[in-house]
Amino acid sequence: MFSLFQNDLMPHGFCIKWSSNLLNIYVVSNAFMFLAYTYIGISLILFAKSHKELEWNMLLWLFAAFILACGVTHLMDIVTFWLPFYWVDATVKGVTAIVSVGTVLYLAPRLSMLLNLHSNEEFEAIHEEKRLTEDELITEKHERREIELLKQKYFEHHYALNKAVIFAEKNSEGVFTFVNEHFCRISGYSEDELIGATHSIFKSDVHPPEFYDNLWKTIKSGHVWNEEVCNRHKNGSLYWVDSVIVPIIDEGEDKPRKYISIRFDITDRKKAEQHKYELTKQVNQMQKVESLSRLTSGIAHDFNNILSAIIGYNQLNRFCGEDCTDEKLKEEILFNTEQVNLASERAVNLITKMMAYSRQNPTNKNIEIKSTHEIIDEVLVLMRPALTSIFHLNNAEVDSILTIQIDSTELLQILTNLIVNARDAMPQGGVITVSLKQLSIQEHVCNVCVQTLDGEFIELSVSDNGSGIEKEVLDHIFDPFFTTKPVGEGTGLGLSTVSGMVHEAGGHIIVESKTTEPNQGTAFRLLFPLL
Repeated sequence: MFSLFQNDLMPHGFCIKWSSNLLNIYVVSNAFMFLAYTYIGISLILFAKSHKELEWNMLLWLFAAFILACGVTHLMDIVTFWLPFYWVDATVKGVTAIVSVGTVLYLAPRLSMLLNLHSNEEFEAIHEEKRLTEDELITEKHERREIELLKQKYFEHHYALNKAVIFAEKNSEGVFTFVNEHFCRISGYSEDELIGATHSIFKSDVHPPEFYDNLWKTIKSGHVWNEEVCNRHKNGSLYWVDSVIVPIIDEGEDKPRKYISIRFDITDRKKAEQHKYELTKQVNQMQKVESLSRLTSGIAHDFNNILSAIIGYNQLNRFCGEDCTDEKLKEEILFNTEQVNLASERAVNLITKMMAYSRQNPTNKNIEIKSTHEIIDEVLVLMRPALTSIFHLNNAEVDSILTIQIDSTELLQILTNLIVNARDAMPQGGVITVSLKQLSIQEHVCNVCVQTLDGEFIELSVSDNGSGIEKEVLDHIFDPFFTTKPVGEGTGLGLSTVSGMVHEAGGHIIVESKTTEPNQGTAFRLLFPLL
């Protein structure tokens, strides 16, 4: 660095003999050129920094460096007039030469491009086009973001629908063209099995044909249909859905092009409603039975008191008749007292039945239990003579090991009553079958107390192949004094007495009757605890 500024050379001012006029021209002109070059160079630098997007931005930087270097050379021309810093001056000129050569090398291959630069209007058009392109890129980026958000929403909605909603599409003929995963899960069918099928594969026979006729009439007319529907699962079980079917009609058309159905699984709700209904029915039945039992018990007690007086006075009349000396009058008195006695015995029998229904029969305190299959054989032997040739009485299935814990006399009365009822239900004759077996049942309901039954039981069954019992009659057959027989042919206490005896022994009664199918008849299934 010292050698650049220290030498024994003479300043440049000696060359012009320190001519003041010439010196002033040199200094002033070089000073202005230095200032001009410096200003131009700095301006180019600022322009290049603010327009980095220009393709020829690097050329501006080279021009700025070259012009600044040239400005410094003019500054050194002023300095060397007084100070012999020729090495510094030479170094500056060398740097200027290098920058100028570099600028030329960078400019040469790009000269043709610069010569073809557009006019201001063209530049503005290009700039506007570039700005529009940038706006389009921004818009495209925004649109892509919107599309991504829509995709995300679609997948979220799709996921939620698959978890909660049963969704399907059908064409105008009612054929499935699309089903979601939840539809497959709840129906048990795969997507391949459902596509191309119709709703008939889900029919449960719970709804009448009119139900489906109304469905199609509604949606074909362009109206939305909304109902609760019971469908059948692939495995045969039933499930309930709250169904909404929306017809899709194109603009200008009058018939639906397709149908979109949205369903919600309400099986649990329907089960809860059914359970609530059964509990309510059970409570009402219990209250009804309790009321009838109290009424029957009260009537039986009062009637028994009256009957005791009648029997007592009748016995006194009989004693008086026996002491009568008039043979004709004596015979008439004894005959009348005998008729009163027979009527009293029938009344006693009636009271016994009423007491059995109300479960207050004192004779039940001492029970005699016999082998059930022996009692069945005894009843069959006793009843066969009472049945004409048009009846066939058999014991198809009797397990001799099983024994019901019930008084043998009451069991005899129960079987006799049920066999007689079966006979009376088949005036044209038929088959009466008695069976005794052990079985397991689930979710059956007692027709009397409406209690839900589950578990192992001994079943004593009496069935016939008659015409069955109508639903409206079936609901009342265990009510006391209810009968469908003509006046004078029944007291209406037969089945109510059976009910009282069975329940007193801890049993239940299930009645199965089919009136729509021939020769199916009615089956009285008596279920007793398995001890």
